[in-house]
Amino acid sequence: MALAWASSPWSSSYATLWSTPIRLGVLASWVVDLRAWIDSGLMTVFFLVVGLEIGRERATGALARWRRALVPVVAAAGGMVGAAAAYLVVAHGGQPALGWGVPMATDIAFVAGAAALLGDRVPGGLRLFLVTLAVADDVGSVAVLAVVSGRHLAPWPLVAVAAGTLGLLAARRRWKTPWPALIAMVPLWVGLAAGGVEPALAGVLAGVLVPVGPGSSLSIERLERRLQPLSGLVVLPLFALANAGVDVRHALFVVPGAVVVFTGIVVARVVGKLFGVTLGAVGSAWATGVSPAVDTGAGQLVGGAALTGMGFTVPLLFAAVAFSGDPGLFAAAQAGLLAGSVGAGMVGAGVLVLVRRRSARRDVLARGLGE
Repeated sequence: MALAWASSPWSSSYATLWSTPIRLGVLASWVVDLRAWIDSGLMTVFFLVVGLEIGRERATGALARWRRALVPVVAAAGGMVGAAAAYLVVAHGGQPALGWGVPMATDIAFVAGAAALLGDRVPGGLRLFLVTLAVADDVGSVAVLAVVSGRHLAPWPLVAVAAGTLGLLAARRRWKTPWPALIAMVPLWVGLAAGGVEPALAGVLAGVLVPVGPGSSLSIERLERRLQPLSGLVVLPLFALANAGVDVRHALFVVPGAVVVFTGIVVARVVGKLFGVTLGAVGSAWATGVSPAVDTGAGQLVGGAALTGMGFTVPLLFAAVAFSGDPGLFAAAQAGLLAGSVGAGMVGAGVLVLVRRRSARRDVLARGLGE
């Protein structure tokens, strides 16, 4: 819908709608329009669901041991480095080289959506690995963006967020309800926004703060089930509609360097992320003695690594900074992100489907030999 709308005779209404000014003032001075409020406001709900899942698994599941939690974090770093390096191999000089950070970030929304569509072809352990990796990737990418973009970081709001989070962590054992964590999400959001950091990450902090245990009046699993329809049926579709609108009617590659930017992003997405995440996961697993993802084979890990090449939101922010004042290169980056995300999704889905079919054939053969 976004592509069709942005490329239709009514494309001006697409741009006008999502750029509708909505300002909160100094507390979130860079969240200025409807699209930004969807990306940084509504997406907080999705990050909250992610935080709930990570908090539950951190307390009682696959992430209960720090060594297991370390693997997806290192894999995320490997994916970021791999994507940036692959881009610079293609675009190693001139204005296009400024976009080295554009393909680094993975969008949790895209990866989770692809994993949901693939169903049981994505094992539970791999799904958790990808979500944890995407969170670490997003945090790291936002940090890199904050450093290189020149966006002013206000230290005192961030200090207040850190102190408040530590205080809430110390007090959460006395909570019997998730409401203190959910209420705290509001000042955490404001603090991150005032500090110049992506405020939607407050959802992750709040989700991790929700108490886990038999004494809680509302179990974390029930809270997840209540929030998932809002996240999946409202937030994510609005996010996609607001961010995926590229006008494909216009010539994208007439500007010098546009082909290089487009090609570099696609290669970084499809190849760089796959190899970076895979090597990071395997290397950290070897160092810690922990498998990258429980109930997951090597082929499934490669397929999941390919899915991490899907991303749009934070990469677009980086593209806007890297190619500010050059709309031709920015449009090429936007198209490259779409094409690279589609390509990475197709590669990842293809690998996971192939692995599942081979596994099913082996099962059938084993049953036949047994009979």
